[in-house]
Formats: sequence, structure tokens, C-alpha cells
Amino acid sequence: MRRAVFILILAVAGCATAPRSPELVDWPQRQAELLALQGWRMTGRVAVSVDGQGASASVDWRQVGDTSSLAVSGPLGVGALRAVLDPDGLSLEDGSGVRVADDDAVLVLAERLGTDIPLAALRYWVLGMPAPGIPADEIFGPDGRPASFAQAGWQVDIARYAATGRGLPMRLTAVRDGARLKLAVSRWELGQ
Repeated sequence: MRRAVFILILAVAGCATAPRSPELVDWPQRQAELLALQGWRMTGRVAVSVDGQGASASVDWRQVGDTSSLAVSGPLGVGALRAVLDPDGLSLEDGSGVRVADDDAVLVLAERLGTDIPLAALRYWVLGMPAPGIPADEIFGPDGRPASFAQAGWQVDIARYAATGRGLPMRLTAVRDGARLKLAVSRWELGQ
């Protein structure tokens, strides 16, 4: 009887599968695919802290071509805020309808957040890659995708990619000096 139980245990153990190694990504091809995306939408939570002081908010980011539209709601020192960054510059509108543009918008945003966030580069960072045309030092994970990179004085770490779909980042942290930006994505939509 013991022998039969031992054989049964060995047979069941033989059926167990070894953990799967991550599927390798052809990074140059993947990067070209990401750069070719004409539209996407990302929703989630963002937290910004500077020297230990900070807050978080909900974020809804829509990217259409070269135009980034971000709706931020919650404390984050900004209340409700809509930011639009396009080739003509940055414009901000707060919850009460006050609108500022260009250099004034950059200053207002930096003042409210306590640091200047590189929105033009962040557009690429949220997709899991350095912004093109700006030198970056990348460290790749075992799956061939960037695990972290340093760019424009910021250290960007991607803690988790989605397991399905296009495998876009779900958790990202960017740090520079005493400033930290954390992004937790709840949903990605491509082709928006």
C-alpha cells in the first residue's frame, strides 16, 4: 500500500509544470510599436511627494498624436486640474475655470506640485520607455523590457508590467533629488 501511495505521489509530482520563464521581448521592435501608437488612454492614481510632503489624486490621461490631455482630480495640491500639452505648449485649467498657458502654466504646475514634472518625457515613461531624443541609461529586466532607466536627471523604475494585452506598465516610480512621482495604472485603452 505504501508503495502504491509513493508511486502516486511521484506520478502527480511529474505532472507539475515548472514555472514559466518570462517571454522575451524584442525591445527595438517593441519600442517601434510603442512609438507608432497614435492614441491611448490610461486611468489610475498618481502620487507626488517632495521632501516627504505630498498627496495623491486620480488621473485620466488621453494621448492623441502629439497632444497629451490629463484630467487630475483629488488633493495633489491642485484639486481638479486639466492639463493639455501639445506642440504649441502647455495649458492648465483648474476646477474653477481659471486658465493659464505656456510659461505661466509651467510655473503654476511646478508651484502646485512642488517640483517640475517633465510632462513631455512622462508621455513616454508611462509606456515603459525613455523619451526619444534625450540620452538615457537603461537597465533591462529578464523579459527584455526596461526595468529602469535614468533620463533628464530622473530615475524611472517600472515595478510591474501588465501580464496580458500589450504588457504596458502598471506601476512606475520616477525620482529626482527630493521629488518622487508614483503612478499606479488601473486601466489601459489603446487606439483612443
